[in-house]
Amino acid sequence: MAPTATAPRHAGTDVGPDATAVAPGSPQSSAGASADMAQPIPERWDGLDTTILGDLARRGLMSTLDTIKEAKTLMLDPSLAGPLGLVADVSGLKQHGVEKMFWLEPASAAFVSKTDTAHSQALSKAGLKSVNAPTKSVVYICRPEIKWMKAIAGMREDLERQQLTLLPRRHDYVPKEHLRADRSVRPTSPLQHTYTISFVPHRTEPCLQFLDQEGVLSDVSLLDFGLEFVPLDHDLVSLEDDAAWKKIYCDGDHTPIFRSAQALMTLQHAYGLFPRVLGKGALARRLADLLIRQRREHLASDPSNPALTTPSQLVDSLIIIDRSVDYATPLCTQLTYEGLVDEVVGISNGHVEVDPALLTGQAQPPGGGMGAQPHASGSGTPLQMTSTPKKRKHRLDASTDVLFGEIRDLNFAVVGDRLHRAAKRLNHDYEGRHQAKTVSQIRAFVGKLGGLQSEHASLRLHTGLTEKIMEWTAREEFNRMLEVQQNSVAGLELGAQYAAIEDMINEERDLLGVLRLLCLTSVVGHGSAAGGIKPKNLEFVKREILQTYGYQHLPLLLALQKVGLLTRAAPGAAEAGGGAVAQKEALLDAGRAASTALRPGGRSVKPRAHPIVGWRGFEDVVGQLPGPTFDEVQSGAAGPGGSDTSTTGAAATMPSDADQVTTTLVFFLGGVTHTELAALRFMNGQTRNRRFVVATTNTINGNELIRSLSSVPL
Repeated sequence: MAPTATAPRHAGTDVGPDATAVAPGSPQSSAGASADMAQPIPERWDGLDTTILGDLARRGLMSTLDTIKEAKTLMLDPSLAGPLGLVADVSGLKQHGVEKMFWLEPASAAFVSKTDTAHSQALSKAGLKSVNAPTKSVVYICRPEIKWMKAIAGMREDLERQQLTLLPRRHDYVPKEHLRADRSVRPTSPLQHTYTISFVPHRTEPCLQFLDQEGVLSDVSLLDFGLEFVPLDHDLVSLEDDAAWKKIYCDGDHTPIFRSAQALMTLQHAYGLFPRVLGKGALARRLADLLIRQRREHLASDPSNPALTTPSQLVDSLIIIDRSVDYATPLCTQLTYEGLVDEVVGISNGHVEVDPALLTGQAQPPGGGMGAQPHASGSGTPLQMTSTPKKRKHRLDASTDVLFGEIRDLNFAVVGDRLHRAAKRLNHDYEGRHQAKTVSQIRAFVGKLGGLQSEHASLRLHTGLTEKIMEWTAREEFNRMLEVQQNSVAGLELGAQYAAIEDMINEERDLLGVLRLLCLTSVVGHGSAAGGIKPKNLEFVKREILQTYGYQHLPLLLALQKVGLLTRAAPGAAEAGGGAVAQKEALLDAGRAASTALRPGGRSVKPRAHPIVGWRGFEDVVGQLPGPTFDEVQSGAAGPGGSDTSTTGAAATMPSDADQVTTTLVFFLGGVTHTELAALRFMNGQTRNRRFVVATTNTINGNELIRSLSSVPL
């Protein structure tokens, strides 16, 4: 198949005001279009206002569309539907001239270059479909990837071939008698399409070279849409770049680091200069240096900019965490409710795909029938009925779903009890209708009915998700994997853990789970800073995996070694492991004591926020982790040739008012897990005047890390 533009739903239909996402089939919410927009900050949240970033992203998108004045057809990269759906809706796009939208799909067969001698015949054999763009202007919004450049080049040529078959070219001689005999070749108003490519976040040289090679570059207009942080929650903003970790740590492409620095620079423009930048890891150090350099470049062009010369009164510190410093956390199974939803069902762009019955309360009609959704396989293709029930995407939002906000960060073991109590409370509220005797009492109950119905829908959804999770956690395989994970992290009988993994391989258990356990034992192996598995054991396990699951997974094993998830232990690491394992056990004991002392039901007193003291007092523990540590204090403009950073103590970040609420921004380079978010939210609840906001390249889990390295489905 040659490149085509198709829409999984509503292909070739006008954009209606009832649509709830930025493109057909993109993340939808049962609450309507407003649920996909920037959410209001909860009343109890007194930290950083992240809705500003959603407004910036929305204005950037609309400004890009407004550069094309006439009506336009939008061809959208599917990976951008989720992020854009969080900041814009279809009705807003329609107001800015978008009449129809289609998916941008890569070629399903080898791309046919213009340099091929049998170019036209090959295009015909490839089955190139019609784009059916009804407007003169065609706008592509996509990431700067070669597969999309191939799609754009193929679709543009398809449109041009359609026009040439309708209207003879001027230099072609057509006898008059032929024109009189067949006037159907003379259209009344043939469309002469114009093409615009909007790169997200910016164009790249390889894409420009490819377009030039295919003869397309001179016929298209190029724009850059710098989509940066998208707010997923009031305390979470993300670049939503799912390929960031693979690009950085496997491909050696540091473009996501540069993009992260630009996004953090935007935060400084919005909230003021970060007084302090500290972090852990080699690439975190690189990001900090790039951020400081960009600030100096901005100061050179605008030395009086107060946002870059005056320390922020809202943000006291920026902490940058290199994902390679801690691979153990994403490799372990997440045991919070939201984490398990991500592990079992999957959370993408803040949305989860569920059966429609969980949202509507109505069972899906069997065998398709009237309840089956029509599916359009391509533009101009007849609608076909499918018997497979389609899942719907629902926004998980704690600001509109109170129950989700209560259980999202809880250990899954206590979620069932919380749902039971919520069901009893809801049933009691419904029973209140029997006590409504007078007109005023009935009116009061009717006023509460809408809220009760929303709570009922939320309870139905989370009960259904909990049942799906329990089906997974009740399996013997899950409990075996969890036991190996906990023993490996605690440093207990590592030899026995290798034997358990070998047994799983012999039993042909899920390869993804086996690799996840193997990588975890490698990361924490022998307790050394570098980790690793004994070379003899590693080679044996690799050979067993290839012989059991197939040699098509050899590139995956090599990639895991390249990124440091599967490594050989250094000589002598076994002797040095005892002290490091003791360090881990001490940290686990300290964590248990802290969780007991700060239990939500306890009588602990919330301490006042204090300046972050950096790494002082924790040098031995931090030294066990790979990568350097750094701590920079940013001062005002120092002028040309001067220094605007220093490595002084934390006094520079001390707020003048002891009761002033400040925010610490924590940036995860390479992704953050939902359990890490839960831990930082727990810290939010333990300090009186310090709040933590998380910024990240994307949200991750162990399965996604390993899948991103595989060239075959897992």
